[in-house]
Amino acid sequence: MDLGLGFNIPILDDFEPKGPRRKKGKQGGSKPTGPRKAVEPTGDIKLRLSTANEAFMEEDYEKAIKIISEIIRINAETYEAWMMLSSAWQELGDVKKAIKAQLGGIQLRPKHPEGWLAVARRFEEDGDFRGADHCYRYALRFVPGYPDAHLGKARINVIKRNFKGAISEFNKVLTHKPHDLEVIRGLTETYYFVKKYEEAKQLMKKTFLHYKEPDNYGDEMPDWNDLVSYISYYEALGDYSGAINELNSQARWLLGRESQDFFDGVPNDCEWDKDDQRRAEIPGFNRDEFESSVYGEGLPMNLRVQLGICRYKIGHREEALVSLSNLKMRFLD
Repeated sequence: MDLGLGFNIPILDDFEPKGPRRKKGKQGGSKPTGPRKAVEPTGDIKLRLSTANEAFMEEDYEKAIKIISEIIRINAETYEAWMMLSSAWQELGDVKKAIKAQLGGIQLRPKHPEGWLAVARRFEEDGDFRGADHCYRYALRFVPGYPDAHLGKARINVIKRNFKGAISEFNKVLTHKPHDLEVIRGLTETYYFVKKYEEAKQLMKKTFLHYKEPDNYGDEMPDWNDLVSYISYYEALGDYSGAINELNSQARWLLGRESQDFFDGVPNDCEWDKDDQRRAEIPGFNRDEFESSVYGEGLPMNLRVQLGICRYKIGHREEALVSLSNLKMRFLD
């Protein structure tokens, strides 16, 4: 891999992951080998690195590159030189050379998967998904089962519309991170693409149940967008009654009034009315228990539309009109 230094980066010239190389042992056997580890810089190299760093700090990136190039000619196993070279090319706006230089350093520390992932993300940002995929494969070659590398491969597969491959990679991540919302969102959306609506519904259902447990409350929680997606899986399956029940129940939880489960037995959607007129007739309802904002106005518009459509689909046309009229009133306000 030529960076214009007069020589190529060893090991990664073709940037195609292959199985680990092997060499014969004393008994005729073999053992895997890989890129050699970075060595401790000598005093001369350290001095040159210091000079290059000064040039870099002074924003004289051309000078820094010239010094770094000489360091690499002397000892291509100087990790710090490759990283500084990458930064210098980045500052000069040459993203491709910056990425290639970073690869030159990463090969010296191949068992550090974070390095492969950092370059993979840069490839993705540059639109080079093939390069990103190779980096994820290298990470998995040196650290098998690394979850973030599988997640990266899943994203690339989605972009390439290889949904079967994406589902496989997402599921590998789930074995390590069974409640990770980023993974669950990616997997359920991919299920939706291939019309595996039941799988998507069940996974999201398990996710809401998990996070509704008090011990699992945290900074990362399902949000309104997750609920919209969840309800769309019911709609895709034609289970409009189930969609209504889940929409009302989960929305109530997201608004912090999950204790009002008596609404589950109410045949209408009065909890989302703009006023308390119909709610006041429900046994157990106390208008002073919660702020009015967690009732009618608390339900996002897209969910209100879904609610109205589901009511219409099961023949509850009057209730559907109530839901949609509340939506119209919100626009008028």
